Amino acid sequence: MEEKLTRYNLFKPNFRFCISTVTIIAVFYISPFFDAATGFLIGKGLFSANSPFSPSQFARFIITVIMLCQLTGKQLIISFGLFLSLVIVELLAFINYTYLGGLLSGIIASYKITFILILYYTLRNYLTDNVISIGGLIKTCVISSVIYSIIIVISDLLGLSFGSYGEGIGSKGVFASANGLGIFIGVGALFSLYLYENTKRKIYLLYILMFSYVLINLMSKAAFIGIIFTLLLYFYYQPPRKKIFICVLASLTIVIFSGQIIDTINAASEIVVYRWNHTDNLSDFMMSGRTNYINYAAEQYNISGLLIYRLIIGGGYFMSFRNPDVSSFWEQSSSFLEAELFDMFFMWGIIGLFIFILIWVRAFIALSNIKRKYNLILKSILLMLFIHSSIAGHVFFNGMSVIVLSTIFAISFYKKQNCESPFPIKTDVV
Repeated sequence: MEEKLTRYNLFKPNFRFCISTVTIIAVFYISPFFDAATGFLIGKGLFSANSPFSPSQFARFIITVIMLCQLTGKQLIISFGLFLSLVIVELLAFINYTYLGGLLSGIIASYKITFILILYYTLRNYLTDNVISIGGLIKTCVISSVIYSIIIVISDLLGLSFGSYGEGIGSKGVFASANGLGIFIGVGALFSLYLYENTKRKIYLLYILMFSYVLINLMSKAAFIGIIFTLLLYFYYQPPRKKIFICVLASLTIVIFSGQIIDTINAASEIVVYRWNHTDNLSDFMMSGRTNYINYAAEQYNISGLLIYRLIIGGGYFMSFRNPDVSSFWEQSSSFLEAELFDMFFMWGIIGLFIFILIWVRAFIALSNIKRKYNLILKSILLMLFIHSSIAGHVFFNGMSVIVLSTIFAISFYKKQNCESPFPIKTDVV
């Protein structure tokens, strides 16, 4: 007999204090505090962004070692093979620009990409071995989002928060990345909706309200997209009578409090409104001016002579699109375009771009083959991550975003879930 969906117990009794428990706790429950410490140090000017010696990087390295101990031989070979391949590309690029700092940043980027694969393997293994259920994994991610949100709220109350886009514009608590938070908490809101629709527990609606407050204060497009997706899907799953009630209530609220609502929206979306008024077309607005960087990258890109290899395997993280043969190589402090559809091509060539697209396509196909209620919510998460990754970045190269990315990939590619039950929980999984 199956357990009730509302009951949540994470691990089997004999695994309660084992390495898998430690891994789950470290990835989802402890990482937010290390990210907060890193963001605070960066905000105070004590650390630079992407520092290899930050608390977050240190914690991630320890977690990586723990996860590697749990992978199968084949998974270890694939993971090390991926890391080695990426490092080889960085070494080839290093021959052209001979800057040790650039090589170091390239190796760190190679590790970040490999971390996604290692975390994905680990989470999928937990699902396969019944260490954790799909519902349990989703709820774990939601609780992690709650931890991030509580840290932000406490930071706001104590006056420790940093602005999302400079002083006085938005609030990202003591964290370093508003975009990473917007993605993580936005996915947390959608996961909460998924849990609510399956269990009808009101606590998940309270989580959504808290996430909405945090997302609005972030003032990033990722945050607003997360709110919009959540509200639309919540409305979609309501019965006809409730939809009518929601429409009437929303209309009355807008009419009665129109002035206050407009002021709130203007204040909450200040950065979005500013960018809309200062862009010439929709593509520039959607990509926050990244089209200028992409055009610059296209001008710099050179595959003449020996550089022809970068068309196939790219120029690595540091060199990317830049031309090492001209003085303008150092004009840009970063070769990161924050539009990963383009970054994948410039950094890892046609092969990298093909693998990037193939991963998303396979994930969509795998998730579409799952016969489960409310699966549209999970596909919406995948779609939201793909769109943001492609045109706004901050998914594959952000320490917070990669956790929800690996989570949704593990759920998508888990092969034993073609069933009608939203939570395939067995009696021996507690």
